[in-house]
This record gives sequence, structure tokens and C-alpha cells, in this order.
Amino acid sequence: VLASQSPRRREILDMMMLKGKYTVETPPLDEGKAQRELSASAISPEEYTRKLAEAKAFSLAESHRDEQNVGGIPSLRIPIFYLGSDTIVEIDNKILEKPKDPEDAKTMLAIMSGRQHHVHTAVALFKLMGHEISLISSFTDTATVSFCNLSKETIDAYVATGEPLDKAGT
Repeated sequence: VLASQSPRRREILDMMMLKGKYTVETPPLDEGKAQRELSASAISPEEYTRKLAEAKAFSLAESHRDEQNVGGIPSLRIPIFYLGSDTIVEIDNKILEKPKDPEDAKTMLAIMSGRQHHVHTAVALFKLMGHEISLISSFTDTATVSFCNLSKETIDAYVATGEPLDKAGT
């Protein structure tokens, strides 16, 4: 089960020849609350990203486990795997999540213009077997990205497409 509504995550799984072998569900996680709690802790951006990916997958596995327990239904004895992921941008030790609105997207792009930043992507895989949820693996991978100088017109035109509104750091 892919714990994400991201079209890019589905594309990646499909490129891995997994099309039709997974389902997609939105995790029942209050992502804003989780982000605030993680931001308040003294952890690195890489750990922040990994913990958020883990929280997404775990929350979905937990909700499915709880659904199995309703009405005394016996738990399933086949494993179900939950894949969670998260991506953030880090610049100047500041985490950039998805922009709140077009103006926020423009601000983020202007900050990154002509500079390097880090893109942290985390993946977490959990297994639900019966009533037990276990973490199989989680990791964060980081890429360093260099932006050329972006003019205000270029930023405005890109934001007008709507494309940057569903991406961390646009």
C-alpha cells in the first residue's frame, strides 16, 4: 500500500514494474501537526524527513490494523506492506515544505535562485502481520541541486502553471 497521493511516487513504482501490484491510500496522519512536532525537536533535516516518511506509513498500517480489530474480525495472517515517503528542500538550514500558496512558491523560488540547496527524500517500509506492525527499513537520500539565476518573469511564469504548488521547495 502506497501511503501517498503523490503522482510522482506512483510513477516511480510503475517504472519499477509494480503497476497494478499496489494500492494507494492517503495516510490518516495530521501532517501539519507532525511537521510542527518534528520542527520543535533538535533533529537534522535528514532525520526530520525520515521520521515524517515513517509516520505516514505507520499511521496507515495502524489504521488498517485497528480496522481488522473491529467487531472481533480475526486478523489476517498474510503480510501487508506500507510504503511511505517524504521530500523536503533544505536551504540555509531551513526546511522548505510544499508552498502554502502561489506567493509562497514565488518566495521559495526566489530564495533558491542562483544558489545550491539540498533535496532530502526519505522512504519507509512497514509490515503489518496480524496485529504486529514492524519497520522493515527506512532511509534518507540527499541530492545537492544548483539553480541558475531565475528572473521574476521566469518565476511568475512557472508558478502560473500550478506545477510547483504540490512539491516541497517547489
